[in-house]
Amino acid sequence: MQIRAIRKAAYAAVGLTAAVALVGSIVSAAQVVGAALSCAVVALAVVVRSEADLAARRHADAERRLLGAVRASRRVTSRTETKVARALTRLRRSARTQDRLLQAIRTAARTVDDQQVSADLARQDLQRSLAGVERRAAYIESVSRALKTSVERLPGTVSNLSTTRSALETDPRPMPVPGGWAATAATIDYLVDLVRSDAAVRNVVECGSGTSTVWVALALRARGADGHVYSLEHDAYYASQTRAELAAHGLEDRATVIHAPLESSRLDDHSSPWYSEAAWRELLPDEIDLLFVDGPPGTTGADARYPAVPRLEHRLHAGSVVVLDDTDRSEEQRVRDRWVERARESRFALVVERTIDRSTVLAVERR
Repeated sequence: MQIRAIRKAAYAAVGLTAAVALVGSIVSAAQVVGAALSCAVVALAVVVRSEADLAARRHADAERRLLGAVRASRRVTSRTETKVARALTRLRRSARTQDRLLQAIRTAARTVDDQQVSADLARQDLQRSLAGVERRAAYIESVSRALKTSVERLPGTVSNLSTTRSALETDPRPMPVPGGWAATAATIDYLVDLVRSDAAVRNVVECGSGTSTVWVALALRARGADGHVYSLEHDAYYASQTRAELAAHGLEDRATVIHAPLESSRLDDHSSPWYSEAAWRELLPDEIDLLFVDGPPGTTGADARYPAVPRLEHRLHAGSVVVLDDTDRSEEQRVRDRWVERARESRFALVVERTIDRSTVLAVERR
């Protein structure tokens, strides 16, 4: 409204200027034009100042609104940042909770795996234990049968032993009785007769000491020529018992009992333990004329006596004799068959020569 009034005033001034121009005929034209221009300049200045003031007020209003909007935006931004920070905190807490949960799950999984492994190991141990029990039961049953047979043959055994004893020499001290866990009288008779009748049998090696050790040592002494029996024994108690028996008969110079604990057989085709090589490597003779295998016991592992030939075959020669006891049992029969089969790829042949009671005699022959 003010602007319109100002404009009207300006127009009126212009009209006034025109009127004054008409009067110019009376007054000097220069004065009239100067006065009119002055009035026009003043009017324009008023208009310009008014519009500038209006623009300044509008600018100030715009600045106030902009500042208000900025402050409002800052408040919203601050609240948003607070909410975002809280959300991030909750996310971090949730992440830590998830990490703990995952760790607990992994721990539980490892525990389950460990328990599964333990259960598998326990199952394997149980299976091995059951297999051991079955082997022991079979071994005890076979020994029971052997004991029964020994009892049935006792009269003949006593007669044979008396004959053998008389043939060796007179000794008032009692000799160990064959049979039972030890070799039978028939096997002892065969070993004694072989040693007494064949001077080439000088080096005798036994796997398992006991009754046969004493009888063979006595036969070597009775023959009078050079000869020695070397007996491997894994049990320290039985080794000392055999040494005491040898000493009681004065046979220490004819027999050596080697205590050789069981260890890995070091064979690719066999897993059961055998006599420690460190114990016998330097003590056994380079050539073995007679190898009598009556140990280790079957309870120490499957085919426990199998390593005897593979581990000692480099000391055997053409003409050597191998005697395997307890071949009335299926396990020793399997050992015998494995020996024969192995010899097919060896430098010598191993031939089953005869069966004596519950023992099998094998001859080593040149190919």
